[in-house]
Amino acid sequence: MDDHTWLEEGETVSGHWSVTGEGQQTYGKIYVTNKYLRYNQQGSLGHVSEGTRKHLIHVQDKEFLAIPYNDILTVEIVKHLFIFKTLRVSLTSGDDLSFRFGVMSPEKAVDAINRHR
Repeated sequence: MDDHTWLEEGETVSGHWSVTGEGQQTYGKIYVTNKYLRYNQQGSLGHVSEGTRKHLIHVQDKEFLAIPYNDILTVEIVKHLFIFKTLRVSLTSGDDLSFRFGVMSPEKAVDAINRHR
């Protein structure tokens, strides 16, 4: 998705980070744009919860989440074992999404999301 042809008109990327999915061996990228928090992973996103499923979209035979900022309730950093960090995104639907950053800090992603909320 690095060619950015999947962006809507007027949408720009503020930042992107490689992450792993919480509780699974899935790899992908989150993209913070001026309109959405987007997530693209290798493989299917069919496992997402019902409340999150409404954000699934397909572009150029790729499946990803596009979550508008008004559907995001909170974003926070959760630490595991003192050095591993996870970005937790709580949605107004009651669902939580977690993106593991490993030892990298998700602080810039949190700042970018909060700038657009």
